[in-house]
Amino acid sequence: MPRRAAPAQPKAPPRLMLAQDAADYLNIPLAEVERLAIGRIRLGRSVRYDRVAIDHHIDELAGLTSTSPALSADNDDPEAAFDRSRPDLRHAPRRP
Repeated sequence: MPRRAAPAQPKAPPRLMLAQDAADYLNIPLAEVERLAIGRIRLGRSVRYDRVAIDHHIDELAGLTSTSPALSADNDDPEAAFDRSRPDLRHAPRRP
């Protein structure tokens, strides 16, 4: 009996988009994407728009953002928050 191929996994959208792709993604005019410059990244001479930054901005506008557990400890300095978020990078205790 011949084996069937596994169903194709849906391809994730690219993280970096051209301005027109970002306009299509947001369903707004191209001029508005360029004016807002949300998630705009310059790579050499080309300009791309970061889908994750755009999504984050939209979530903030909608009031859907939540602070990560690493950043919620009394709004301390970013380095301490980073250290808590990456326990794998902590240094081993020094020997006496």
